[in-house]
Parts: sequence; C-alpha cells; structure tokens
Amino acid sequence: MQAFDVAETNGTWGNAKEVPGIAALNTGGNAEIISVSCAAAGKCSAGGRYEDGASHRQAFVVSET
Repeated sequence: MQAFDVAETNGTWGNAKEVPGIAALNTGGNAEIISVSCAAAGKCSAGGRYEDGASHRQAFVVSET
C-alpha cells in the first residue's frame, strides 16, 4: 500500500496521486498519510509514516505551496 494525496479545486476533486518519492522509501509496503493541515488555500502540509525494508516505521512530511 502506498500513500496518496488528492486536491480539490472549486468543488471538484482531482485524481489521486502517489506522494512523490514514497514508493522508493516504502519497501515494507505499508504507507499512510495520518494528518493534513492547511494554513490557507494552496498552502497545505501532510504527515504520515511508511515501513522500510527492515520493518521499521519511518515518518515523512510533504507540503504544497
């Protein structure tokens, strides 16, 4: 499972896109976005976790500007 995000513009949802770079990190096959925060329209951040090849959970943060 990979982590995906999606954007909404003027009431219309776009297509879900994989979080950039997560597939290379998520060698354990278990990633998810846990939290999303938007300070203003178009200025959002999300945090989550993935599992590395040694079955250790690792954190990630992505942002949109």
